[in-house]
Amino acid sequence: MKKGFGNYLSDLQNATYLGRVTTLKKYRLVIVGYPCLLPFNGEGHQIVVDLFEIDTSTLIKIDALEEHPRVYQRKKITMSNGASAWIYFRNVDHQSSYLKTYTDQTKT
Repeated sequence: MKKGFGNYLSDLQNATYLGRVTTLKKYRLVIVGYPCLLPFNGEGHQIVVDLFEIDTSTLIKIDALEEHPRVYQRKKITMSNGASAWIYFRNVDHQSSYLKTYTDQTKT
């Protein structure tokens, strides 16, 4: 979630914004209707994200929004500044159909 956009307005307005950081490792970010990180470590680019400090009730709410663990998997990764942060990746079980859609759209 980016500060000031979409779900931030309903889910993160009371969170503490810690700034913009970059993932330490590279991942694929695709956008087909909405952005989606794919868990291919080392492929793609370092991803710039907005980092927030949240409470447990907000984490539970965001887990529900992201349909964790069915559609998205929440994983702790290291950011380029050394911080550890939770980030949501598209679940491998749902990935093949998502990648097919992505591949089909990039061919046109």
